[in-house]
Amino acid sequence: MKKSNSISVSVSPKTSRFIALFSLLAAPLIAQVSPAGGTFTDKAIITEAAAGETIARSATVGGLGPALIHNFDAATVDPSYTITPGAGATPIGLSSGRHLVLYSTGFSDLVEGGANDRSEYQTNLTLNGVALAAGRSQGFIRETGGADECVMSGGAIITVAADDDVLTLETRRSDNDLETNLPIRVAGQSSIQLLKLDDSWDYLSVSRAANQAGTVGTSAVDVAYDTNDSPGTVGTAFGFTANSGDVTLNESGLYLVFANTSIQKPTNNTRTSFQQSLTLNGSVISGSRTTTYVRGNEDTNEGVTAVGRIISATAGQVLKVEVVMEGGSAGTIQGSETALSIVKLPPTAKYIEVTDTTNQDVVNPAATVVGFNTLVSPSNATFTHGGGSTVTVNTTDDYLFLGSLFTQSDATNDNHDRVIPIHGWQIDGAGGPINRGIGAAYNRDNGNNRLSGSWNATLLELTAGQTVEMTSQNVGTVSDGFPNTPNMQGLSISSLIVSNDPAISVNLPLTVLPSSTGNVITNAFLDTFDNDTPASNLTYSVTTAPTGGTLLLSGGALGLGGTFTQDDIDNNLVTFNAGAVAPVAGGFDFTVSDGGATDGSSFVINVEWPVTTVTVQDDGDVTEGGVSDFIFNADVAPVGANLTVTIAYSGSASGTDFTGATTVDILDGATSAAIHITA
Repeated sequence: MKKSNSISVSVSPKTSRFIALFSLLAAPLIAQVSPAGGTFTDKAIITEAAAGETIARSATVGGLGPALIHNFDAATVDPSYTITPGAGATPIGLSSGRHLVLYSTGFSDLVEGGANDRSEYQTNLTLNGVALAAGRSQGFIRETGGADECVMSGGAIITVAADDDVLTLETRRSDNDLETNLPIRVAGQSSIQLLKLDDSWDYLSVSRAANQAGTVGTSAVDVAYDTNDSPGTVGTAFGFTANSGDVTLNESGLYLVFANTSIQKPTNNTRTSFQQSLTLNGSVISGSRTTTYVRGNEDTNEGVTAVGRIISATAGQVLKVEVVMEGGSAGTIQGSETALSIVKLPPTAKYIEVTDTTNQDVVNPAATVVGFNTLVSPSNATFTHGGGSTVTVNTTDDYLFLGSLFTQSDATNDNHDRVIPIHGWQIDGAGGPINRGIGAAYNRDNGNNRLSGSWNATLLELTAGQTVEMTSQNVGTVSDGFPNTPNMQGLSISSLIVSNDPAISVNLPLTVLPSSTGNVITNAFLDTFDNDTPASNLTYSVTTAPTGGTLLLSGGALGLGGTFTQDDIDNNLVTFNAGAVAPVAGGFDFTVSDGGATDGSSFVINVEWPVTTVTVQDDGDVTEGGVSDFIFNADVAPVGANLTVTIAYSGSASGTDFTGATTVDILDGATSAAIHITA
């Protein structure tokens, strides 16, 4: 959507941007937000071209250095926001209510110092001078091998109590390195972006007030939040109990999630990497893995993992944030710096998610576009991805794009590589990364610390037909490419405004067995929301012939041009009889109409046999000359046919080989079988 009443501001670089907090709060805003409470979908894009300020170390062990409160020299803001560029830090005035806040900032230490020159950076948001637990991030610089830059990217959904409350972004060093050549803020890498959200959305904000008991080691630990900061806004979408790591998502659909976890380890000169992941019912959510590197030298002992994601959930699934140590020294989850914020997006939300499985090279010396070979989300008319690097938007609108990059280094040049893939955004295939929304994480590339994961996000105002790409560039040691998983998501902002047009709210793949019949397509798999139309008047039209089997309505076959209603789905009348061939990625394309407006997509039906894992009970030892029975257990019973397990014997006893069956059948519907072995 386009705004005609936004304000653009640019200022000349300032010679000094350090100010005391009381000076910031005393500085009057040049204007007040309008109207009171702001307007849903208003946004602010605030950037800094000049930068160049230095940032000093902590003077004490376990302390923080002086704050660099970020200045910004250019801004485009809608009336829900005000900004006063000027000498010192930049205060941002916000309207009351809920806001999405995104930021990124970069620092460099280009002048070589001592052999152990390491620095650590902590970045956080403040609201009316109070540091927020939500939206924190951390960076680390070793200053060797070209790994002399760090990037912090953070995000959160915050609640503002009153119009014209003031938001700032600040960074402090948490190391006490004695190097006198101070690091500087990198020009063109600092930004803060804001979006006014709908205050009626169900919203959950939780945090830890105290350090979490126990430590984070090589076994995953769930973050247990002890404080509900939003008791009056959780609505019906969330279930949460204080001192629990479980967030129950009570409604199917899309959720916008931001999590940051602060972990501190002893100052013991031990390289340590911690990984944070979002999980649904125990499974890691694609694109949610991020890392923080904590070295331990020069008091560099506190890391923060952070991420922002759109997740698709079914009703009743449990969301958790888990952290685990890759290698090094166990750490403690910190209070006042660990938080989770999440909103339930309306059923009309349109998004796209793509990922890649090719392990392409993402550690190039120059910014290079990242390719994506897999469409994760259901297709829709708002976005197009035909493979390759580009996502095309088909509607003129404001968009939120989120990206992530997870890498795993190899043993080549082990313990000498220091790799920092910085990823950003490019528009229309040219011009390189834009000046906001970057992300990066430090990959030490030695035996205990081979992983790095980072995220980035940006708001974009695009016209129909424009393309968006994610780029990656390595600023560390020159290194061969290594395994990686990139991920990109896009969200249409105007689709969040509930209208009277039909909008596909649920569209999940259905998996069925070969030759199975009567597989019901329920509204847990396909559902359409329309604000003023009953389910009986929402009509689906099949626009391609179904593949993989036969689509039926009340037992009658539906082909190209066939129709059914949402009411038919709600009453379990739409079914699918699978063909005998497997595996098949089948389904059909469709439109859905309320008699006027339409929406459309593809419904995917996967015809496949279940994946069964077979394990052998006991360890296979047989005394020479003896006999033994061994049990083969299947975690999923075979369906429609016996499962034949091929057996290979190894070892010998005093020259006598093992003898016995070479195959065993686990019968249709059974979960175990036994064999007789003679040694």
